[in-house]
Amino acid sequence: MVLLGNDLLAVMDPWAEGLTGITPEYDQIGVLIDIHSNVHMGMCAVDLSDIVALRVLESTSDDPGIPMMIGRYSMSKDPSVIYWQEDYSITSLEDISGVMRDFSNLYWTADRNTGNVYIAPYEDNRYLVYRYSPEGVLLNTIELEVEQVLKTDQEIADETIYLRARLTALNGRDMGFDIEPYLERRSIIGLGISKDGNLWVRRGTHDDAVLDLWTPEGELIQSYTVPGTSLSWKFSFCSEGILAYDENPEYFQRVFTIETPAME
Repeated sequence: MVLLGNDLLAVMDPWAEGLTGITPEYDQIGVLIDIHSNVHMGMCAVDLSDIVALRVLESTSDDPGIPMMIGRYSMSKDPSVIYWQEDYSITSLEDISGVMRDFSNLYWTADRNTGNVYIAPYEDNRYLVYRYSPEGVLLNTIELEVEQVLKTDQEIADETIYLRARLTALNGRDMGFDIEPYLERRSIIGLGISKDGNLWVRRGTHDDAVLDLWTPEGELIQSYTVPGTSLSWKFSFCSEGILAYDENPEYFQRVFTIETPAME
């Protein structure tokens, strides 16, 4: 789901009509995008009705492959701007594992007011975020030196189950093999935009949630630790503060509201 700039709630349901619209009065207004496969994922609203999202496409070449792109979509299947693209060649099960590892470690967000797009791909597990203009011009990068932290055996086992389940969900069937996770904790495990247009970056190297707040130009404003959390928490940043939930099955039915930390 994504709340568009025109106050419509857009809901992706590929097994029904595709991307549909719902008004603030909960009236369904019909299909916004007629799409039933290779759907837009991780949708972020920009301007009145555009979205920034990731699509995994079918290869157009003779060689088997998986083109993956993050682009801007004006209520269409095809992007008007491509911000990031990677074409993966698929010739073995290990290639599929590599795609799923990178796909599960790729983060992006967009500032709905300025239209700027932030992308943190997996590049040697660096703490690295690219900022693009709405037209796709690279404006600057945001980088920070962080210590690499090895995952525990339990974390690797849990992620192996998670990656297999996610691949099953994407393909509609169990592919019959496990995917080996990366051995280090991901340096970045989340991005978001604050109400004043700054960038939140969540680190993945700490047990508690550690959030770094950056200016768009790449100046680190402050870092915050959210006590009582874990790596299984997910965060959403909005004008009213921060929403969070826990992916742990014991707690995922609860949604938490967190006040935006005060500036020191």
